[in-house]
Amino acid sequence: MYEKTGTYSFKYNGKDYKSIADFCRKHEINESTFRGRLALKWTFDQALNDAVTKKGVTFEGRKYSSIESLAEEKGIVYSSLRKRLNKGMTLEEALSKPFKKRHNARQVEIAGKVYDSISSLAREKGIDKDKLIAMVNTRENIETAVHDAETLTREVELWGTSYKSLSDLATKYSVDPSTLAFHFRKEDTSLEDALMECLNKGITYKGVKYESFTSLCADYGHMSGNVYARLVEGWALDESLTREILNNHKNKFMYKGNAFPSRWSLLRYYGISRSIVDHISKSDNIPWDVAFDLVVTFLDECKGERPIIVTKLPLVIYNGIWFKSISDFLKHIGLTASVFTHESIRLGTSDIFDVVDSLKSKTINKYNYKGEILTYTELKKILGSSITNYVRRGQVELISTAKHVKCSYNPTGYCLDCRSAYTKYKNNYIESYKNGGNISHFVSL
Repeated sequence: MYEKTGTYSFKYNGKDYKSIADFCRKHEINESTFRGRLALKWTFDQALNDAVTKKGVTFEGRKYSSIESLAEEKGIVYSSLRKRLNKGMTLEEALSKPFKKRHNARQVEIAGKVYDSISSLAREKGIDKDKLIAMVNTRENIETAVHDAETLTREVELWGTSYKSLSDLATKYSVDPSTLAFHFRKEDTSLEDALMECLNKGITYKGVKYESFTSLCADYGHMSGNVYARLVEGWALDESLTREILNNHKNKFMYKGNAFPSRWSLLRYYGISRSIVDHISKSDNIPWDVAFDLVVTFLDECKGERPIIVTKLPLVIYNGIWFKSISDFLKHIGLTASVFTHESIRLGTSDIFDVVDSLKSKTINKYNYKGEILTYTELKKILGSSITNYVRRGQVELISTAKHVKCSYNPTGYCLDCRSAYTKYKNNYIESYKNGGNISHFVSL
């Protein structure tokens, strides 16, 4: 029984309440929903008994987080159920009459059991609904989607640190949770391998996209090995990248008059990735210090916009811009790799600029016919005979245009075919080294 006792206060079933807000708080119900029902002229009893509680609603002995989730599982359009409740019907009365099934309700079957919707499957498996829906949209079958969604939500441990879920781990290291779950699902793939695969296939950190973990570390002035060692020790990615790496070692090397405690400090000083030196040392069968000196002295010959840390020797420098691959350079000037390769084979040369010069100078004949610019094939379809006679009589104007109109190649600054230059430089360097030339500037301390 409801009885008003003041401006805001009232008594309900013998108990005093200071306000509607006080009443809703004590009965753990949604205040806005309750007020909305009173505005629709519902009685206090109706509004209270059918209100959506913070603990959810119970129907047929089963608890649901909300009426919306109940409608979702029953395959009912929520707005239709809501209309019935707003008319004053109890939840049991509203659900006792038949509804039209939701057109977008998707039945799913897993392990021989059929579920009315993805939401009902997620609820039974204890999986976040939104995560499961995302997995269903990107995985090849429902079993894989459930497995990856469960992987995202179960507790995991990496490098001695426990995480409530794979999602929490992914957040810490700034990688996509779904991608991490995908790699982790691969056979014989550890969690550490899955994480590093995500990091090395591109990472977005603080709104900036990096092509690899190495390039991210390079942008922050660190070698990837140092940052990785910190991650293994349980450091967050942010701290691993921004915290200064201290030098607590005695000097072990002297190079060009400067002392260094380790190879890592030497590499950081000259802004070179260790992987470059390791690869050259192994592939050309020369000592590590000789390979390092080769890289340093060659890079000294290269001008232009050198990166803070060189993770790969430039393939070409065009107008001062360093390009790590031929495809990046060709994309920059508006050519395709297939066109470049075909022309390189035709010319019988591997010189990058010779091939591009040839492509840039190529022309194609087009024809001006009654103010319309047409190709030879297009014009022949109209005139139906040899075009030469029409050109000779002046009825058609011959126009010679660039074949590769999108090519923007215009060498106005410093340019170098590093691929050819490095090959020549390396051959001379190694030959001098093997002949006893004093070319390495290293001294061990």
